[in-house]
Amino acid sequence: MDVTAGVAPSAPAETTAGFLAFERETTVARVVLVRHEDGPEDDRVVAFFRAHGVLPQTIRPFLGERLDDVDASVVGSVIFGGKFNVFDDHKYPFLRHEKEWAEQCLKQNVPLLGICLGAQVMATVLGEGWTSSWRSGRVRLL
Repeated sequence: MDVTAGVAPSAPAETTAGFLAFERETTVARVVLVRHEDGPEDDRVVAFFRAHGVLPQTIRPFLGERLDDVDASVVGSVIFGGKFNVFDDHKYPFLRHEKEWAEQCLKQNVPLLGICLGAQVMATVLGEGWTSSWRSGRVRLL
């Protein structure tokens, strides 16, 4: 089993975080980060994965980078926040692809974390609504 392309060379196949034990036969394990900004990847999510020997793959659909179908190599994904509105698929067609990605992850039981816009993408895929209260600064899933 070769998972070295998705894992740092010194990383064990199993780590203290059980969900990171992702050796799979004949596939390269990938954690896919979906980003909506072109800034540096110095956040806690990246730090967490790197600390556990995982080299995440970053995809920026807003720049035209393609999200392929979820396959057996995908062992987790994070959809980050951004300036886009989850309902603006007509203005930003890449949001449709992100919703399809999230739906595939959920259907295949691939761990998925949504942050801000990412959580809104997940909520719409799950058929849930959401509202925001700008005065309180809170977002509520319905």
